[in-house]
Amino acid sequence: MPDFCCFVFGSIFMLHLFAPVRAVERRMEEKPALHMLHLSGECLLWSGVALLVSPAPPLDILGYQLPLLLYHLVLGYAVHRHIFRYELKKATKETWPIRRLWALMVPGHMGLLFLMSQSYALGAVAAILLPLPVRYFITRPLPVEHERGTKVTTVHRVRERFEGTRPPSDQGYELGGVQLPTKDMVTHTLNVGTTRSGKSMSMSLALQDILRNSYPGHERRALITDFKPEFYSLLVGWGIPEDSITLMNASDARGYCWHLAKDFTTAVDSEAIGSILIPDVPNAGSGKFFNDGARMLVVRMVQLLMRYAPGNWYFRDLILALESEDIFIPLLSCDPDLAPVLKTLGSGETRDSVIATLATYIERYRVVAAYMDAHMRAGRLHSITDWKEGHGCVLVGFDRKNEALIRPIYTLYVTRVAQVLTSEHTSGYTFLFLDELPELGRIGNLERVARLAAAYKVCLVLAFQAISDLREVYGQEIANSIIGQCDHAAYLRVLDHETAEWAAKQIGETTVREKLATYVAEGWGTGRSGRGRRATTNAEHLDRRFAVPPEHFLNLPKPDKDSNTGIHGVYKVGHMVYPYEVPSNYLSQHLLAEDKTVPAYMPIAQEHETLRRWTQEDMVRLGFDKLFKQAGLLPHDLRETTFEGLLGPAESTAPLAIEQVDFSFLNTDETVIDGEIA
Repeated sequence: MPDFCCFVFGSIFMLHLFAPVRAVERRMEEKPALHMLHLSGECLLWSGVALLVSPAPPLDILGYQLPLLLYHLVLGYAVHRHIFRYELKKATKETWPIRRLWALMVPGHMGLLFLMSQSYALGAVAAILLPLPVRYFITRPLPVEHERGTKVTTVHRVRERFEGTRPPSDQGYELGGVQLPTKDMVTHTLNVGTTRSGKSMSMSLALQDILRNSYPGHERRALITDFKPEFYSLLVGWGIPEDSITLMNASDARGYCWHLAKDFTTAVDSEAIGSILIPDVPNAGSGKFFNDGARMLVVRMVQLLMRYAPGNWYFRDLILALESEDIFIPLLSCDPDLAPVLKTLGSGETRDSVIATLATYIERYRVVAAYMDAHMRAGRLHSITDWKEGHGCVLVGFDRKNEALIRPIYTLYVTRVAQVLTSEHTSGYTFLFLDELPELGRIGNLERVARLAAAYKVCLVLAFQAISDLREVYGQEIANSIIGQCDHAAYLRVLDHETAEWAAKQIGETTVREKLATYVAEGWGTGRSGRGRRATTNAEHLDRRFAVPPEHFLNLPKPDKDSNTGIHGVYKVGHMVYPYEVPSNYLSQHLLAEDKTVPAYMPIAQEHETLRRWTQEDMVRLGFDKLFKQAGLLPHDLRETTFEGLLGPAESTAPLAIEQVDFSFLNTDETVIDGEIA
């Protein structure tokens, strides 16, 4: 019994020595010496314990137990040296040594313990002889060795790499089972996956870590695009106060009015507004002239509002000013610097086509302008200029019913955010979570944001379903440039082969050395009765292939809570690539639920779909009195006349007489602006 007790302790030590699964997986490759020192210390510890608990004379222990322990220590050192110095550097995912090591050693030690309990002598002989073939089997050369290129590793080694890199005050954010420091987000994160691939859940894990520290009092601000919509109730469920959420969704009753006048103040800014409201039409042919003319009218009207109502005009004012030629022609003609644009209208059918093109686009935005006006009258105003100096979360929302109307406005909004964030330094971090990036349209300066983000502490988290969608919006060159700036990525389940192959190329190729054994039959006979013989030839060759083949992304399973299937994907963190499944039970425990008492979308009342006309107070607010006075007019008397022949001769832009101006576009019955939404 004492001998058996000693052997139990020796076996426990030997088990730990031969099969340190967690240690081998998590130890850094460059620290084998420290690990061996740790093992040597444990060897001495277990030897000491065996000496203390055994009632046998010390000489018996020194004669039998200690040599056996030292013998196993030498074999264990050889095994560990082979793993650390060779296999961990050369092994591919297919030949990873841990499973083989564990499968051999656990049954082996259980068998030795059983033999020792039956016969000490038989167990001792087995303990001496069996480790030799086991050691030979484990330390054989790998059939496939990694030579160069991308090497797929495990999540444990990535966790070891980032362990201790976050300060205690930094909660960080999660990506593929690894908690990364917040400062690493300035190198940007990419999420690629089709519908129901787990892309939204993967982003939500990072979102909830970041956004909980984005409310006032923290040096953080965030912007999220929400196409479903679903994030408003999620944010409240995550503990973010509703007064810290700015909902940029005009069709939602809780939405905010974008105060364009605060964010657009220069002539260059007016060009951006014109390009969004009147976009270029591919292959427009002769229609391009009409589009350009309509766009120029928008640009000049924005410049007029900037000039006479700086910081005090709204989207409603722009739409009302452009909705009819009976309004924008007299307004622009009163300013000698802006009036020449009217000459570009031409005459006859050309003039009518330009005005019709403008009217077609402007009519689309009437409802959006009415929504924004309702939010403005309720006191919900938002500007990017104020937001970048403060904190909180901006949620750019869309609903499918009004998406086509609202999208251009908020494409302009996100574009302006990108411009502002890379032109002035702000305090703390700014996070841009741009889900379904191609759906948002082309965001100007996004490439610049990706390149200069580190200097301005701007963190991009981008997501899309197919690479073809992104290239269609941005073009291949700019799309590749944006993606190339993303240091971290999650490649999830995709449906099209083009995206799967693109993902495989993004991860990279690997070169492996394969060792082959070739059997050649020699002589006359090749059957069992023949006289021939078989010769063996060992050969090896280098094979270059994708580290993760495209088929892998096409065959990833869908996340399914009922079948306990989590989010499967291949993750790239810096230069480290690893496959990982975010477990379904982990998502259930850590992904916070939405607040079901707060609706994700609250449609605005239909009564606010009608755009209010201007009032006399609006005319003063917009500086039209100064405009008319500059043109030699005194609009103290709102006389209603006709606009026919307003410009006189075709080339005339001379000051106008008061009798020629029709102020019927003003709603003279309404003299005050409502303070509340009815």
